[in-house]
Amino acid sequence: MVQMNENRTRFQASANATTATKRVASVDLFGDAKELVIRHFDVDYRLRITGNGKLLLTK
Repeated sequence: MVQMNENRTRFQASANATTATKRVASVDLFGDAKELVIRHFDVDYRLRITGNGKLLLTK
């Protein structure tokens, strides 16, 4: 629980800061894969490339 609170505090602090938005090319994230897992506050989310080339994020 402490780790989650620390992550939340860091997230809130960074959300309040005025910084440039980070831009990442999807090919740099996915490589040859069609799916990746993003861990956010100890919860896994799946980001997939659909057959139509769109992105789908599910919990």
